[in-house]
Amino acid sequence: MTPTRRALILGYALLAGLLAVPLAGCFDFSFGNGSGGGGNSAPTGSLSGTVVDAINVTHPIGGAYVYVPATPSALGRQAAVRATYSDDNGNYALVSIPTGVHTLRVEPAAGSGYTATAARLEVVGGRDTQVRVTLLDEATAGLVADLAVSE
Repeated sequence: MTPTRRALILGYALLAGLLAVPLAGCFDFSFGNGSGGGGNSAPTGSLSGTVVDAINVTHPIGGAYVYVPATPSALGRQAAVRATYSDDNGNYALVSIPTGVHTLRVEPAAGSGYTATAARLEVVGGRDTQVRVTLLDEATAGLVADLAVSE
């Protein structure tokens, strides 16, 4: 990203009062104790958190499809897909995810007016990674995209 693009997106973020919510990432992470693998099984971790509106972070987004797509394991087998929907309070939880780097994808309910997002993150064995996902509404996402390519 060029410095100009960065400035335009940051300028928009400041204009919208989103300084605490980075538009580029749309994900906040924290770690805690969580479920992990035991015995001889491969270590696993979990992902949990909330899906909220990027502009009004106190507004939860229910019905969003939150998932980690299948990825090849170290043994060449496909790891199972982990998926759920956010509840009415925007909460979700994905458990028994193999450790390693995964893509967390979030797709809003059809017709909700929000855009999908994704981020690469590391799942740590025996830990619950808390991830707050912020979704942009389609109009705001379009404006940010227009600003970034209008140079």
